Amino acid sequence: ELIQQITDTDHDPEFEQFVIRLFDHLGLTIEDLSLRTYIFKPGERLSEAFADFPEEGLSATFDRDCALAREDLAFMTPDHPIFRDAIGLLLSRELGNCSFGHWKTARGKTMLLECHYVLECLAPLRLHANRFLPPAALRVVVDHKGQDHSTDPALRSAP
Repeated sequence: ELIQQITDTDHDPEFEQFVIRLFDHLGLTIEDLSLRTYIFKPGERLSEAFADFPEEGLSATFDRDCALAREDLAFMTPDHPIFRDAIGLLLSRELGNCSFGHWKTARGKTMLLECHYVLECLAPLRLHANRFLPPAALRVVVDHKGQDHSTDPALRSAP
């Protein structure tokens, strides 16, 4: 039974997809080497908090047999130190966090979604795109009907 659970976990594609999305979100570049095998390298958006990531990158596989056959590949599991660091970084950052509140007004009940974005141009450093297209903050507030409330003065002064 334990062997079957390990085998099922090893062949579960959801973990692999999650790791790839997580590493991309944290600023790593991802290159396919072969089936279920990748090289993760620091990208331009790599967080300073993830600075311990090897500069030369990390070659890793999600295939246990492949990892056992090749010493140059790390076997990526939920217990891998880099994955655990990535999860810790994701949970400790404000990026992607959300909160919920209840606000009573004379206008009645409504549900609002407020999103804050940073628009930035991702381009090779040699182009100096940030000089001409600096990052810009964007705030969007919409209600449950999709109506824009971004310029509503009552929402600007909300605590």
